[in-house]
Amino acid sequence: MLADGKRIRFLNLNHRLADATGRLLPGMSSDGLHLEALAYEDGESASWTTSWR
Repeated sequence: MLADGKRIRFLNLNHRLADATGRLLPGMSSDGLHLEALAYEDGESASWTTSWR
């Protein structure tokens, strides 16, 4: 596994980008595959508020 929690960390943003069934939330993608700017902005704000342990 690449994300060892020490040198490489994995930030799971699924809960911010998708609903409970795994479908992307409105505004996150226009084609269902590529993320829109809103998704990246939301991911960036989430990464700043996440506690890295």
